[in-house]
Amino acid sequence: MSITMERPRAARERKATSIEVRVAAQTKALLASAARARHTSVSDFVLSSAVREAQNALADQRVFQVSDQDWSKFMAILKAPAKADPDIVALARSKAPWG
Repeated sequence: MSITMERPRAARERKATSIEVRVAAQTKALLASAARARHTSVSDFVLSSAVREAQNALADQRVFQVSDQDWSKFMAILKAPAKADPDIVALARSKAPWG
């Protein structure tokens, strides 16, 4: 009798497509150095960095829903006159250290 056991697949997502990017040798060396510092492959480093940046880029595009009451409160805050912060006013009136 023979028993065959399959090895479990990696916990990572199965990759079905690829992205190709041309970079300068200096950029590739920088990415490789960063990947080594994170103990990962260049592909995994680039992919995780790109995904993180894509999520950040889309974060401002999300829709926020609030009740009518909360919307009214929010609009009232926006329409209210700004209150001057004495520390900010003093800073704005002071001479810049570089000139």
